[in-house]
Amino acid sequence: MDEELKKLLEDNLAKNEEIYQISQKLKSYLLLAQIMSIVRILIIVVPIILAILYLPPFLESIFGQYREILNIGGKNLPL
Repeated sequence: MDEELKKLLEDNLAKNEEIYQISQKLKSYLLLAQIMSIVRILIIVVPIILAILYLPPFLESIFGQYREILNIGGKNLPL
């Protein structure tokens, strides 16, 4: 009986070690997945924020040039 218990404990220890190794790999995979999720969100959000900040002045300068060319919204409109 003692020999059988010792064998069961050794098997249990080996399986626990295997489970520990798998859980460590899973932990690193989940950490990488969380980091990639944050990076993915940043890839989407940062260009939107930059567009909100820098696009209106850029578009205003472009539309200002068109207004000058076409005399739209200016004082020199013919009646």
